[in-house]
Amino acid sequence: MTKKSSAWEKLGGPVLVCDFDGVIHDYSNGFQGVDVYGDIIEGAREALEELSEKWYIIIFTTRATSPELMAWLLSHDVKCNTINTLDHNPPNTSVKPIATVYLDDRSWPFVAGDKPQFDKEVWEQVVKDLNNFYIKLEKIQNAY
Repeated sequence: MTKKSSAWEKLGGPVLVCDFDGVIHDYSNGFQGVDVYGDIIEGAREALEELSEKWYIIIFTTRATSPELMAWLLSHDVKCNTINTLDHNPPNTSVKPIATVYLDDRSWPFVAGDKPQFDKEVWEQVVKDLNNFYIKLEKIQNAY
């Protein structure tokens, strides 16, 4: 069983930090402008709505919390508790929000099999996976 973090205790549930670009809206064309967004990714609205029943959801993005971003989220009925906030972090911590889980299109899962924590075997698997991924990235880049 996972020990409840101080954030979980403070916010009343496990904390899901969810990226915006490439996770909630289509970012396949890359950055197109400060307040230019793609279409909502199919299934994102429904998934976040279901998760919001048990999870405290923070949308954490490198984009500023602009009126246009807020309007886009509202127009697509995206459920979350907060956007770009660290109110639940203890004093004197960094700008990385405390979370139970991070959901990001550019993250790499730091697990090996069913292991709940990292060790030498996990690091070896990460190196293997990232080296294979690098080969695929090179092929994509060289195709242009």
